[in-house]
Amino acid sequence: MSSRSTIRDRYSFANIDEVLPLPDLIAIQRESFDWFLEQGLADTFRDISPIKDFTETLQLELEFDP
Repeated sequence: MSSRSTIRDRYSFANIDEVLPLPDLIAIQRESFDWFLEQGLADTFRDISPIKDFTETLQLELEFDP
């Protein structure tokens, strides 16, 4: 058996000079939810409306007005 010793370079990322600011995660979540209520639901209802039965005698129209 031969034993090889190889020297590997080690890099340390422990010392970070520039600290990045923390994002406001609550604000991001609120903006996303506001978009969902104002635009997302209306777009989805517009995409699937009207819903017709297989005989096309009944029709359900969906509309969302926030």
